[in-house]
Amino acid sequence: MLTIKVFLSSPGDVADERRLAVETMRSLEDSPLLRDRVNLQIVAWDDPAASAPLDARETPQASVNRWAGRPADCDLTLAILWSRLGTPLPHSLTRADGSRYASGTVWEVEDAIAGDRPVFVYRRTEKPRIELDDPAFDTKRAQYDAVRRWFDGLRDEDGAWRSGVNEYADLMQFQQLLRAHLEAFIGQRMAESPPHAPGVHAGQAFAAGGVADPSSAQPTVAQPSSRRSAATTATRSTTGWWVATGAAGLALAGVLAWGLRASPDPAVGQAAQAGPPVTAAAPSPHASPAPPAAADPSPATTTPPEHASTLPQVRLAGSSEAQFTAMRGSTYSVLSLTPEAGATAERWRLRLRVRLATNPNSGGMNFWDSSFRLLIDGVPRAPDSTLNEVVESGAAKDGDLVFSVPWTAQALALRVMHYGETTELPFAVSGTRRPQPVSLPAGPHRVTLDGPAELKFPRSPRATYSILAVGTESRRPGVYGVRLRMRMHVLDSYSANFGDSQFRLLIDGVPHEADSGYNKVVGGGAAEDGDITFEVPDGARQLALRVIHSAELSADVPLTLAPAK
Repeated sequence: MLTIKVFLSSPGDVADERRLAVETMRSLEDSPLLRDRVNLQIVAWDDPAASAPLDARETPQASVNRWAGRPADCDLTLAILWSRLGTPLPHSLTRADGSRYASGTVWEVEDAIAGDRPVFVYRRTEKPRIELDDPAFDTKRAQYDAVRRWFDGLRDEDGAWRSGVNEYADLMQFQQLLRAHLEAFIGQRMAESPPHAPGVHAGQAFAAGGVADPSSAQPTVAQPSSRRSAATTATRSTTGWWVATGAAGLALAGVLAWGLRASPDPAVGQAAQAGPPVTAAAPSPHASPAPPAAADPSPATTTPPEHASTLPQVRLAGSSEAQFTAMRGSTYSVLSLTPEAGATAERWRLRLRVRLATNPNSGGMNFWDSSFRLLIDGVPRAPDSTLNEVVESGAAKDGDLVFSVPWTAQALALRVMHYGETTELPFAVSGTRRPQPVSLPAGPHRVTLDGPAELKFPRSPRATYSILAVGTESRRPGVYGVRLRMRMHVLDSYSANFGDSQFRLLIDGVPHEADSGYNKVVGGGAAEDGDITFEVPDGARQLALRVIHSAELSADVPLTLAPAK
């Protein structure tokens, strides 16, 4: 197994980015092509599983260097900066000329460069917000100025970057850039590693699948581009920094075929594609699609199972194909639509037979559930199936997607997400039941909403919470229950938790925990509905629902409590 040691360097103001970096590396390790083949060993000062012991005889930075490892000893350093540069290191730790390091992050970057190790530097371009009456206003402003001065030192007199810097606007773009760059770096290391089979080099093995040998590519310094890359490789610039740059013929997408997760928001995906000049050119938009494998003689139609004459009827209401050419050209085709009996009387299942055909120059990719969402009356739902395949370059595979659909559904469409591009294939559905307003039993008390029914949170991850219905229920003498039907819609590409821990009921101003035991994971670009319940004493006078999206973001929605019957 190939072990790659990655040093994660940053001040404390980019906790979300550090979390995403760790999640991204763990997901890469678990991808089908790298599982049991690559181990990404993360060196981070905030790693709870491998925290460095702090020795009272030395500085914290020296303890981290001693016990966790220094950047010069790692294969790659990831440096992430936004509004803080960090505090200067003590006089006991200086450069050879006696000058002090502006911060531990600066020392880590320079240590990696001194050890001739690659450094990928990421800078968040969003302006930090500082309240005018913040007691730490001067300190925060000084830190932000220090960051700007440090980056200004990486520019030429004409303002052009002389060292590689990867700028990003939001967490979505950061995760997409980071994953693309890590894919390239891992692919290069695998190509350079000892043969994994007798007489076969890693690069030769991948080339055998129709992909160019990464070790034969000639890396070039990237120029500004408005399109994100299909593949990148690590190249050292003349200033001693390392940047992720394009390499002609380097089809690393074939080496690391899982790819970036698609953005459910086309605008976000497009913004991510207009990244900094550190990515390679995407596949040509004029590339011809891969020939379909054993094409079906007729378009997708409803195929009702035996004895299922009462099930809804579903058919295509438009094209059966979604074609993508901007990155890793591919065609997704709906081959059949099959209604099936559901697990409950309120729901039925829709089974879709789908084909992914990749272009000859696509490099291959994953074919899995997370690329698909079923829009049910406009709400994106994740599939219940567990499709997870790898389709090589210039090949095709068929797979099944299964969605749970309520009998009241009136409009259906399949959303296909592919590297920031999104296409929706509409279906025509008939034989369903008339929709009814979402409601809960009135119960012993009447509780109504006295605030917004929808709360939007713009960060980490972006999500919308909707209050669909409120009701009460009998519990025991002196206590009744409040039930809220909630919906969480995750707008980013990565999943998020949805459950009791995100809600509190303020009873006369005192926050109380939920007792519903609800706990789900909502996939990226999908929505889930769930009931959250609380116990309320009969004597309560004021109620409000608190939605806790993160440690820094929450909102309260007042509820009107009518007198008991």
